Amino acid sequence: MGRTISINTLLKSLIGLIALGLVAVFASSAYEAWRDQRTADRIYAIAEAINPLFIALQNLRVERGTVNTALATTEPANAATRSDVAALRAASGPALERAVARLETIELNDKARLVGDLVRTQKAVTERRPPCCKPRARARRRCRAIGWPTSAAW
Repeated sequence: MGRTISINTLLKSLIGLIALGLVAVFASSAYEAWRDQRTADRIYAIAEAINPLFIALQNLRVERGTVNTALATTEPANAATRSDVAALRAASGPALERAVARLETIELNDKARLVGDLVRTQKAVTERRPPCCKPRARARRRCRAIGWPTSAAW
């Protein structure tokens, strides 16, 4: 009639199937852990690139407030204000350069355009900064000359 399978062969086959299933589960878990590790590394790299951008943003905002306050006065700014603005400008430039250097090492979609936009914006900010801490009328003329809107409020 039919062939019979020995208990020995049946147990070996069953243990082999269980072992194969365990290897597949462990391989799947290892692959998922590897993907999670790559994702964590990517997030860390992006955060490392974003930190200098936030430092530069903070310095630019504080600089803008300090310069606007100095321009709103009728007298030239004092030496402390000028040194504060110079320090803020000195800190924001290197922070942007560090961010650009770190962005070059990250895989991003359309990275060339994004980094190019950041560099062009940095150059535009540097070129269009109003002369800091000059009296109001001179600063207003300078801002009009470079195309910045001026209002009677300052």
